[in-house]
Parts: sequence; C-alpha cells; structure tokens
Amino acid sequence: MHSEKPVGKDRSCEAALELLAASSFQAWQGLPLDCSIEDLTRHFGAPLGGPARAALGEDMLPTDFMVFQMSGQSRPLRAFEEQGRVLLLDQEYPVLGDDADTLRAALGAPEAQLDFPWNVLVLKEAEWVYPRRGLTLFINPDTRKILRWAVYAPTDLVTYKRRLRLQLAERELPRGE
Repeated sequence: MHSEKPVGKDRSCEAALELLAASSFQAWQGLPLDCSIEDLTRHFGAPLGGPARAALGEDMLPTDFMVFQMSGQSRPLRAFEEQGRVLLLDQEYPVLGDDADTLRAALGAPEAQLDFPWNVLVLKEAEWVYPRRGLTLFINPDTRKILRWAVYAPTDLVTYKRRLRLQLAERELPRGE
C-alpha cells in the first residue's frame, strides 16, 4: 500500500504561497479561499508585529492586516484578513523576475486599467486588474516597472472595486503659516 499526500487546504494555499515566494505571477490563478494567517506564519515566519487596520475597497471597509517579511524582498508583505481568512496580500516595490510587459504578454490584457493613486500623484491607467485571476499589478507608466502587486481570491471587477481595491491615495496637508 502506498500513501499519497492528501490534497487539501494546506496544499492549495501552500502552492499559492510558493508562487508568491518565487515572485512568479505568470501562472497565478488566485489566492485560495481557505488561506489563513496561520498558513502565512508557517510559510513566512511570525508577523513583524500586531495587527493594524486600513480601509479596503470603495466601501472603505476597515480591515485588519499583519505584516510578514518575504525572503529576498526589501519591503514586507501585507496580509489583510477577516475572521482569520486572508482576503488580500500586497507588496510595494517588489523584486520580480519579470517586468510589466513580460507579464502582460503572459497574462493577456487586463480586464480593467484603472487610475492608480500613488502618493500624491495619480498614474493614468496604471492599475492593471485581472480579477478572475485574483491579481492586480500597479505599473509605473514611464519605466514599466511594477510598483506594487496585490493578490486575492478570483472575483469580478465590481466586487474587486467595491470590497478589495487598495486605498492608496495620500493628501498633501496645507502648511501652517
């Protein structure tokens, strides 16, 4: 009698986390619905601190997130969660093997290209949304470098915008006189 490793929660989430650890999005098919903070801790180590809170989506839903360090990356990974389930992962200034044009050739045209608020600027059509793949790439239109990525469970564009879209706009405050 031979035994096989059971197919289940850890395997599908683990496979997705392996793709993220390899900074590979060409085969990305979405974050499994059953990925948990515990899965991230097993894969990337303990979070770098306690939970923080930020708003997600046009609905501005307050959502807890934790931060993890990925090997080979200078910036941490944020993990937004709801009741222990990972809703969205994102990373700013990632070190990736592929540039935006290479990924676009592999992934095809995004379903939507939204204006991307980056710091106090707005980059036109720089948020490439592949909601059915559970992937969004934030592209610098001048250099074609990926400034940020976000992954989530496959969804439709309306749900992405309403419940998952990162709120990245910053406002300049007036200087005191």
